[in-house]
This record gives sequence, C-alpha cells and structure tokens, in this order.
Amino acid sequence: MNEGVQIILERMKTHPDEFDGVGAIHNSQYTLGGSKWGTVISRYWEFITEEEHAALKAGITEANRQNLTSAVLRTLTNTPERARNAVRARLVESQLMNNSPTMVRTQGFGAIDEVKLKNNIANNIVGTAIRGKNG
Repeated sequence: MNEGVQIILERMKTHPDEFDGVGAIHNSQYTLGGSKWGTVISRYWEFITEEEHAALKAGITEANRQNLTSAVLRTLTNTPERARNAVRARLVESQLMNNSPTMVRTQGFGAIDEVKLKNNIANNIVGTAIRGKNG
C-alpha cells in the first residue's frame, strides 16, 4: 500500500474531525470534497489502487461515524468542549485497549498517564450512569 495512503489512514484514526464531510455520496457518485484532505485525496484518486480506494473509503466512513457521534454529544450536552473531551477520552481509551504504548498523545494534549486516564474514564462512566438514573 502506498505510504501516503497509510499516513492518511492513520490520520483518520487520530483526527477524524479533519475528515468531516469528506466522502459524501452525491447523485449516486462518491465525492471527496469537504476539507483539505478531500482535496488531497481527490487529486491523486486516479493513481491509487482499488485496494487503496477501498481502504480510504472505509477510513472515511469510520471517521465520519465518529464525527456523527461527536455531533450528537455536542447537541445533547450543548457544550462543544465537553463533547470534544468525551470523544478524546473514547479515542484514548480505544488506543489503550488496542495495546498502544503506556503514554499516548492526543490532539491538544501532552502525554497522559495510563492509570490516571483509566481512572478518569471509569469515573466518567460511573458518573454518567448515576446521573442517568437520578437525572
């Protein structure tokens, strides 16, 4: 697989917000507009393999699914910062569950201690469950 395609696929996993709106279906045609990445991908689309097309489409779909979740959280909480933090926490949690290094880096943050992160995630889950029952 092309190295540039691999880099973009990894970027989709860590920065799905940068791919918001990329890969829309318009008049039954797959379009790649919507962001700087849509421009880059569409510029080289004809030069990549069918396997790379499929991988990019799958990555774009997953990034936009994460963006949908983020949009729902923002709407529910009506506070963009809380929604971004929830998405970041889920992203870091999934990285930890997939055997990522003990110290992970996320957009806008420095190194995060794994134990503190797991405790924060657990506290948030328990707090959300309790608020849901009482709220």
